[in-house]
Amino acid sequence: SINSPAIAWRDGYKLYFINGIEFPEDVFLKLTNKEMSFEDILKIVDVDQRNQAMRFVGDKEREKFLEHVKAKVVDEYTKETIKGNKVYYKLYELPQGDIFQSSVKAMWYTCPSTGMSNFSGVPSNMMTVAESMAWKGSNDGLKLTPQDWINCIPLLDEA
Repeated sequence: SINSPAIAWRDGYKLYFINGIEFPEDVFLKLTNKEMSFEDILKIVDVDQRNQAMRFVGDKEREKFLEHVKAKVVDEYTKETIKGNKVYYKLYELPQGDIFQSSVKAMWYTCPSTGMSNFSGVPSNMMTVAESMAWKGSNDGLKLTPQDWINCIPLLDEA
C-alpha cells in the first residue's frame, strides 16, 4: 500500500510495505508524501528500499539524481491514453560511477493508470523506448515487438 499500513493490528502495531518491501513508518510517510530528498534516498542502505523510493521522487528530485549520475537520454517517446492524457517515456544510459559498477540502461516512465513515475532497469543492449518497453511487456508466453508496443494504447491495451 502507498496510502496506509499494509498490515495493522488492534493494539496499534503496523507494518508498511511497498511492493513487498518493508519500510519503517517514518521513511514510508516521507516517501509517500514525496517529502524525501534525492540525497536522503541515496542514503537508504537497502537496495530494494532505495529502488522503491526512487519511484516517489518528484520531477525536480529525479533530475537531480540523473544529473548526479551523469545520465544521458538515449531515446524518448510520448503516447496518449484513451482519455487524452500524455504518457512520457525516456530511456537513459547511466554510466559506471559512484552508484553503478557498470554502465546500465533504465526506463523512466509515467504509469498511465496512476500517473506515478516508474524507474526500471532494462538490458544494456536496448537502444529505443519501444524496444525497452516491448521487452518489459513480454513474458515466456507472449513476446511483444517494438512495433507491437508502439501500437498499444495506454489504458486500453496496456496498464
